[in-house]
Amino acid sequence: MNSVQLSIRAVFAVTAFIAVACAALAKPSFLWASALWTLTMAVLAMGLVAIACRRDRSRIFWMGFSLFGWGHMILTLAPWFDDNTGEFILTRQLLDLAGHALGHDVAEITTMPGIWRNLPYASTPGGYTYLTYLVAGQSLFTLLVATVGGFATRCISDAGDQNSGCNAAQNAT
Repeated sequence: MNSVQLSIRAVFAVTAFIAVACAALAKPSFLWASALWTLTMAVLAMGLVAIACRRDRSRIFWMGFSLFGWGHMILTLAPWFDDNTGEFILTRQLLDLAGHALGHDVAEITTMPGIWRNLPYASTPGGYTYLTYLVAGQSLFTLLVATVGGFATRCISDAGDQNSGCNAAQNAT
């Protein structure tokens, strides 16, 4: 039976991620949204660099990480997409449910205009706090989706290497 073993570094990273997520979503602000969006973009960009610089299993992880991360970021927060597809992604529904539970004034999906057209108003006192909540939340979900995508891609790659007939064919030549 395979058991999951986590390093101290991994446990620390998960704990820090959860702590930042709780703080950012409980008290959303323009600063939180800006910091998390910037961090997410930087990590996704570093994923592209890692694809070019890494080899073997690590490269496979970063390919999946980048594909799933950029895909989620584009579908939920990119201009045009946030108005037309962002509301249909499951992470938006989860953020709305969590927003209700946290006591935020959750905007109606069908009537709320796009995030980016209205985000500057969120920096003013009494502005659209829920927009900053959405940007921070979707940025956090992007990092989560990217990480799961990276591990899933690596697992698929490992399974293909072990179960395919490609190894036997290569050894025969």
